Amino acid sequence: MAVDHLTLATGLGIRQYLRNPLLVVLLVALPLAFITLSFVVTPDVGAVVTLTEDGRTVERDVGMVDLHGAIMVPITTAFLGGLLGLFVMLNSREADRRLVSAGYPVAGLLAVRLAIITGFGVVITLLSVLVTLIDFTPDQLGLFVGANLISTLQYAFLGAIVGTFLSPMAGTYLVFFAPMIDLGVI
Repeated sequence: MAVDHLTLATGLGIRQYLRNPLLVVLLVALPLAFITLSFVVTPDVGAVVTLTEDGRTVERDVGMVDLHGAIMVPITTAFLGGLLGLFVMLNSREADRRLVSAGYPVAGLLAVRLAIITGFGVVITLLSVLVTLIDFTPDQLGLFVGANLISTLQYAFLGAIVGTFLSPMAGTYLVFFAPMIDLGVI
């Protein structure tokens, strides 16, 4: 599969998903609602957090609003990324089978799906960080964006794997609860 075919297929795939109003609303409204509400409902109290800096253990006073707001970004993006990966793979399952039967290479189709997931993952991350910047500014913005992008893509690709093996219901439960447990609890 030539690079121009990959680019065309990726562009068409992104355009197809942007035609789904539920997806667009989910990608825009969910980060805005989750992250903004986390700043609004969290009590403004202090908390002592133990960190390791330069090999030393340091205790820092952190406001719960900032802490909760900052941790809602990876939880939100991981959840959305997981859903995105899951449904991209579920929705393309039949079409991909027909394309492989018609002679398209499996590796090329996989590259297209992963490019679509990555593109939307970048958008999800940037939107979520922009919403967060309304109420909270991290000390190292680039590191904050990078760490959240890694989290988003990790769960998006996990969702893609889940989408190839599980039903929509089971996959949705998994990509919903995994970020909550992993990033929120652990």
